[in-house]
Amino acid sequence: MRNLVLLFTALILGTSGIMASTVEDKVATRNAYRYNNSFIFVENGITFSVYPDGEFDFYIDNQVSGRRNGVTFNSGFDYSPYAQYDDYGAVIQVENVPIYYDYYGRVTQIGDVDIRYRNNRVYRMGGMYVYYNNRGYFDYHTGYINIYNRHYVYRPFHRFFVRPAIGFCLVYNRPYRRYYRPYRYTYYRPYRYNQRRAYAKIGREHRYNKVRRERASVYRNDKRVVQRDNRNRRTYDARSNRSVARNNDSYKSY
Repeated sequence: MRNLVLLFTALILGTSGIMASTVEDKVATRNAYRYNNSFIFVENGITFSVYPDGEFDFYIDNQVSGRRNGVTFNSGFDYSPYAQYDDYGAVIQVENVPIYYDYYGRVTQIGDVDIRYRNNRVYRMGGMYVYYNNRGYFDYHTGYINIYNRHYVYRPFHRFFVRPAIGFCLVYNRPYRRYYRPYRYTYYRPYRYNQRRAYAKIGREHRYNKVRRERASVYRNDKRVVQRDNRNRRTYDARSNRSVARNNDSYKSY
């Protein structure tokens, strides 16, 4: 009798594991054209995977060779020679693709692709509109991200896209980036001695808006490198039919 109980328990645990794996499979055949768990697109040769809550991962194809796993940023590959970080440890630029966040740490623009939120989920990405069912799960989409990303095209490395580890999650329920304005530099060549170091705690307001000397020396590694001018960057106030206080949908991004 005891053996039967143990066998039954093992079957339940095994089934649960299979179900969990299925839910988290981001490139399963049945979901390959449905943008089901994340929205994947290519911007200036870099592949980005954006999740509905505003987290993201990325992969640079021409900088990874000879590896079969752990090839994306969140899965452990060291992209520090090509990435710029801010005081929260957030990636604010990959090569020459700038990345912007709203007050809550959600990504709002990657290169020329704008990202909008409603009810704390992505509802528009470039020219693609996303719709969810009553339970909050992805239902369908209309349009396409841009002319270069009209349809989702599966690539083997897509299965390695993951969310950030708990200690590196930037999305928070308070507008902690409200007073923070990071600096970005144009990219000319890979960085040396670049580290993902956080000077500020995620969730707490940080008002230090100067370039730290150690970072400036790393990112300004050539006389042709200049500081980006973000004053003309598109900002917006995305409002829903609920109040701003309840919905957290009114913000600017930097």
